[in-house]
Amino acid sequence: MDAERRIAVIRNRLEQVDRERARLEARRAQESSGMTDYLIDLLAAAGKRLTRELEELRQA
Repeated sequence: MDAERRIAVIRNRLEQVDRERARLEARRAQESSGMTDYLIDLLAAAGKRLTRELEELRQA
């Protein structure tokens, strides 16, 4: 997969992560649970990893 295609895939995944995290944060505002908090933390970590990978590809 070429770099531009990989960047597009990562951007798409990052958007999916952001949408899902926003959905879970809205749910947490209504009813907090440990599982929701855990999933939000996982998505935040995934977002950071994807952002880092995107920056590395852009610099390459």
